[in-house]
Amino acid sequence: MRASIPPAPLGTIRWFRGIDLYLSAGSDALATYISVSQPSNSINQDPPFFTNIIGGAGIFGSKTSIFKPYLGLSNTSLDSLGNSALTCALQFGRASAGDTCACGPQRTWDRCF
Repeated sequence: MRASIPPAPLGTIRWFRGIDLYLSAGSDALATYISVSQPSNSINQDPPFFTNIIGGAGIFGSKTSIFKPYLGLSNTSLDSLGNSALTCALQFGRASAGDTCACGPQRTWDRCF
């Protein structure tokens, strides 16, 4: 994450609002079919025949996808996000007891406003 987000400009506090999770999964048979059906870089452009049906042709498999929007983090994970040596410069904030705090020199929530 540190490589993807530049350090926060002076006086900026970032807020973690949530993560959207997209998860897709499929059976081993589907993965094998996709793998052998990829375009070839060789002179032979005919993909190999693949089936997992005895006495037939085709594949029998499954796939599913889920989407979970706005997943939160536990308090422990939020503390790590805000106070880690790796993410302190990103200045993720935390609101508590009427204060807004961010990572300070001691790598605790010691920079409060």
